[in-house]
Amino acid sequence: MRDFPEILSGVQAAVAKTLDLDGHEVTPDLRFFPDLNGESLEWLELSFYLEKTFGVRPPGIGSFAGIETDAEGRFTARGFAAMRAFMPAALLDRFKDCDSMPTSKELLEAITVLDIAHMMQMALEAKVD
Repeated sequence: MRDFPEILSGVQAAVAKTLDLDGHEVTPDLRFFPDLNGESLEWLELSFYLEKTFGVRPPGIGSFAGIETDAEGRFTARGFAAMRAFMPAALLDRFKDCDSMPTSKELLEAITVLDIAHMMQMALEAKVD
């Protein structure tokens, strides 16, 4: 099993390669979509690159399909709880003090490089189990 610093380093390298950035530009706190200007096709490319590197894929944007939402497109408490199986707690916990649950767009915009590394760690742990 890879240790977390190794996973984070691999994710940073993968994000840099996917977005054609220098490695030092990709810090753990940067958000993939708004800060690094990633797009959905680049997320897909990143997931393929991570699968090649680690042997598992992070959850795709399509992982939100079937997660319960309300009429406004906001995750319900039950739907949000279901995401704990494949999304890092640190990411989901950022929304705990919000007045309402996030939409999938709001959740995606919050994903940092560190969150991607935690997703990879979760995927690797699930593969072993």
